Amino acid sequence: MRIGLCVMGAVFLASLAACGGGTSLGDDKVVTCTGSSQCTKNCPDGSCDQTCQDSSTCTMNCEGGGCSQTCTGSATCTFTCTGGGCSQQCTGSANCTLDCTADTNGNGSGGDCAQVCTTTGTCDTSCSTGCSSS
Repeated sequence: MRIGLCVMGAVFLASLAACGGGTSLGDDKVVTCTGSSQCTKNCPDGSCDQTCQDSSTCTMNCEGGGCSQTCTGSATCTFTCTGGGCSQQCTGSANCTLDCTADTNGNGSGGDCAQVCTTTGTCDTSCSTGCSSS
C-alpha cells in the first residue's frame, strides 16, 4: 500500500512539473511548459526563466524585467516583458508574439529587450524602446 502511494505521488508531482494546467512545481522563477499543455504564468519580481516547448500554448509575462523567455518546438507563445531587459527567443517551428513594453512597474528599465526570431513559423515583435531584433 505504501509503495503504491509513493508511485502515485511521484506521477502527480511529475505531472505538475510538466506545467499541466499552467502550474509549476518548486521555484516559480523557473517555469517550463511541455507536451500539449496550456500555461499562463506571470513573473512579478523579474529574473524568471520562462520556457514553452513541444506543442504547448503559453501566455507568459515578466513584470519585473530581466527574464529569459524561450518558445521552441511547435509551441504557440505570447511573451510580454513589461519590466524591460528580457531575452525573448522564438525558435524551431514555433509561432510567437514577442512584446517588450515601456516600464510599467517603476523600476526605470523599460524596453531594452533582445528579441530573436529564428523560427520557421511566425514571429511578431513589438518594442517600446532600445530593443535588438534578429
